[in-house]
Amino acid sequence: MASDEHRAPDELEKEPSPDPQQEIPDKDLAPQLYASSVERVAADLATDEWWGKLISAGFKVGGANDRGSPAPPTIWVLEGLLYYLKEEEAMALLRRISSNCAPGTLVFADFMNEFSTHLSNELQTQFYFHSDWPEELLPTLGYARVRVSQMGDPDANFGLIHDSPLSLFHRLRQIPRYCKLAPDGSPCRRLFLVQFSVA
Repeated sequence: MASDEHRAPDELEKEPSPDPQQEIPDKDLAPQLYASSVERVAADLATDEWWGKLISAGFKVGGANDRGSPAPPTIWVLEGLLYYLKEEEAMALLRRISSNCAPGTLVFADFMNEFSTHLSNELQTQFYFHSDWPEELLPTLGYARVRVSQMGDPDANFGLIHDSPLSLFHRLRQIPRYCKLAPDGSPCRRLFLVQFSVA
């Protein structure tokens, strides 16, 4: 929560702003974000039309807002999206965000490695965009502070994945990322959870 201007007016009277230095003892007591309104924008992210629709709906680019103060950083959640786009579409989307959003803007996305996109036939869908090394790709697109986790890593298991030696995710984490094949000759299909920010 950056400031009181991002909270609904009736909520300002109900509870004081949390002290950012104070440790929150219980996850259920974590600060919540409030918005005075929500604007849904339907658009095709594989084309350039979505950006104009977003601006028309009131999104402020990284410059000054209507009051002359800098536009605040934003948060983008691109989970379950990028690998359905063709490479040029995904790259255009990532460049659009980095070149138009305020520094400090956060992006959360998941990336498939190349072998994971080959699951298209088995899953009866089509995957396109992939990156085996998002931490090398994203800085070339204007991003910094790239943090990559694999499914099953301590910060990416969400209490749903048991770290059993027989677990697929456990076995993948034991194989260095530069290895494309497991010792048994099967392809290493990886899903990366990536957090990065606009430089």
